[in-house]
Amino acid sequence: MDGTAATEWDWVAVLRDPARRDDAAARLRDRLRRGLGRSFGRQLTDEDLDDLTQDAVVRTLDKLDAFRGESQFLTWATAIGVRVALGEIRKRKHATRAMDQVLADGREAVGQALAPQSLQQDDARAVLHKAIEEALTDTQREALLAKLGGLSMMEIGRRTGRNRGALYKLLHDARKRLLAHLQQAGYGPDDLLTAQEATV
Repeated sequence: MDGTAATEWDWVAVLRDPARRDDAAARLRDRLRRGLGRSFGRQLTDEDLDDLTQDAVVRTLDKLDAFRGESQFLTWATAIGVRVALGEIRKRKHATRAMDQVLADGREAVGQALAPQSLQQDDARAVLHKAIEEALTDTQREALLAKLGGLSMMEIGRRTGRNRGALYKLLHDARKRLLAHLQQAGYGPDDLLTAQEATV
């Protein structure tokens, strides 16, 4: 597809064509990335902009049926990208709490996930808190509690200096280590399921 000669409906047709979709999506990604960089380059890092552009492309592809041709396709797609970026910026404004408060919220979330309706559940909550303190590295504990405390993956990555892939691995390893610790302490499958649900 020649981007300079394409009509608005050419974009839609090509993005729907399995044989040409990848190339068209890559072109769309480049156009959106440049636009978001111009608009939000001072507020977001290059890595953030790359992630948000990818999200915007996915949302645009999901919403192709909603495009009615009432505006230029790239204008319509850019508006989706802008909404994605503004949504992330708004989330960050709400996530400017001190890390100590975020971690406290994460510990509280463990308690809410295992709200004590019985002594057994109360015990499970205490055991899980203890395991989080004992089994995890400082970095794993901080990332896990920050997620439980309500921070987005992008915000946790920004605060810890990790990219999304590294952060997913860190949290995966933390959960795996936590569950192994509980198993070694003698807790069975039901206990492990409860603990896993609380830290998802």
